[in-house]
Amino acid sequence: MKPKFITSDKVVVYITTYKGQLFKGVAKCNSSDEFDLEFGKKLAKYRADLAINETILREVRFAKYISLTVLPRFSNSWHKDCILAEKHQLNRIRLLKKRIKELIDGATNK
Repeated sequence: MKPKFITSDKVVVYITTYKGQLFKGVAKCNSSDEFDLEFGKKLAKYRADLAINETILREVRFAKYISLTVLPRFSNSWHKDCILAEKHQLNRIRLLKKRIKELIDGATNK
């Protein structure tokens, strides 16, 4: 499925897929705020990206668990790779949360 935006009233929804699983990010405009489509699109996309990266983190943590419990004698390098991947995903999640916060703070300070 090709990623797409759906807008209705003061709501923007971004829909995308990762490994066949559907993800969506939603941005709802406060009734007292002026609706900004570009802001809504950016926020909805960031939120969907955050959900995807949290899913990837769960997959990496599961792989790390498997490397320690099921395949310990075969997986020393695999376990190290999982640790690096976990750190990478945590950094991506922190960055996305920071971008979301900055975007929202920037809009409220206007």
